[in-house]
Amino acid sequence: SIAPAQGPARGGTPLVAVLSSPPTTTVYCRFGGSWRQGAVSGAAVTCVTPGPSTPGVVQVQLRVGEFEMVHGYGYYTFQQDAKVTQLLPFSGPATGGTVVSVYGSGFVSSGLACLFGSTVQTVAG
Repeated sequence: SIAPAQGPARGGTPLVAVLSSPPTTTVYCRFGGSWRQGAVSGAAVTCVTPGPSTPGVVQVQLRVGEFEMVHGYGYYTFQQDAKVTQLLPFSGPATGGTVVSVYGSGFVSSGLACLFGSTVQTVAG
């Protein structure tokens, strides 16, 4: 298994793959392109996603040592960065309670939140 299964197209996301047993040699990861060395801790391998990448789904492959490959280890989705084009309304009372609409593109369907000062507010629909 791999986690997370998605992240920004700009790259830099640590991805963890769990092998069936701890490797005894160097492990390399590939996200649809060139190989990059992973960091091994027990049976877990951490690889950092490359960037910038084209948004879309790529196959994640692992290579243990120079020859042994694990094909089809999982899939990773490079997501387009979100772009905010408009916020409405522009202001509200300091006591809160104002519904704010955020317009733009590239938003994911879950796990969104807004930050108002130091307060995190989850997104409702």
